[in-house]
Amino acid sequence: MGFGWLRIGEFARLAGVSVKTARYYASSGLLMPGYIDPSSSYRFYRFDQVLALKRIRHLRGLGLSIAELRSWLSLPEGAVQRLGLLEALKSRVQAQIAADTQRLDALQLLIDEEFQIYRPCVAVDPAERPLSQVAAYTIRERGQCIAHAIYRMFESAELHVAKYSARANRPPFLILHGARYGEPHKDVEVCIPILKGSIEAAGGRLIQGAKRAVCERFGGPYNQGAAVFEGMRRWIGSNGERATGPVREVYWRYGADQNGYSVPKAQLARAPADYLTEIQIPIADSG
Repeated sequence: MGFGWLRIGEFARLAGVSVKTARYYASSGLLMPGYIDPSSSYRFYRFDQVLALKRIRHLRGLGLSIAELRSWLSLPEGAVQRLGLLEALKSRVQAQIAADTQRLDALQLLIDEEFQIYRPCVAVDPAERPLSQVAAYTIRERGQCIAHAIYRMFESAELHVAKYSARANRPPFLILHGARYGEPHKDVEVCIPILKGSIEAAGGRLIQGAKRAVCERFGGPYNQGAAVFEGMRRWIGSNGERATGPVREVYWRYGADQNGYSVPKAQLARAPADYLTEIQIPIADSG
C-alpha cells in the first residue's frame, strides 16, 4: 500500500474504538475499509474515514438503528429524508422521556408509601375558617383506590381541563366521601378548580363550601397526613366541636407530570420534601 493509508489498528485508535468495533461496523455494511489487500486480507482505511466513523458512532449513540444508519449513509448530505430520520428519532426520544417520567413518579410514590420514614408532624393548634364554594371538574371513584390510582385520576382530570383552557389558579384537592382519613379509600373525588364560566363546557360542578372548618397544613410527604389528622380530631373533640361533611385534602404544592397540561408554577414541588398539603375538616355551624 502507498503512504497515507491506515491499518485497522491505527484507524481504530484514532477513531476511539476497539478493533472489534471497527470490524463490526464493516460487517454491518456501515463503514467498509477503503482497501483490503487480496494477498494478506489486511484492512486499510483512509484518514477521512476516521471522521466518518465518529459521525456514525454519534448518530448511533443518539438512537438511530442500524437500518436507519444504512438509510442515512445512502442519502446525500442535506437530503430531506435525513431530516425525516432525525425527526422520527426525536419523537421516539420524547415518548421515552414521557414514559420514564411516569415510571419515576410511580417509583417515588412507592418509595414514599412503603419505605421512607419521617417524623410525624402532628397538628396541635389548627386554624378555623370558612371554606368557599369552588367550581371544579371532578372525577369520583367508588371502590378501593390506592395512592397511585388517585394520582393518575388527577392527571386525567388536569388533561381534561386543559382541553377547555379552564384551569383556575387555585390548588387541586381530594374529597374523601364516607371514610375517615387514613382508612383505605373507598369513595374519593379528585377536584381540579376551573373558571366558573367554564363549568358547562368542561362538565364541571360547584362544590359547596362550609361556614366553619378546621384546617391544618403540613409540609413533606403525604404519609404524615394520618398523624396530622389525629391531632386535628383530638382538637375538635377537646373543644366540644363536631365534624360534619367529608374531609378534604388540599394540595398547595405537589408533583405533577404536566404532559399535555400545565399548572401554576407556584404549586409545583421538585420533591416530596417540598410538598405542602392542607387537611380541611368541616365542623358543625355553631349558629
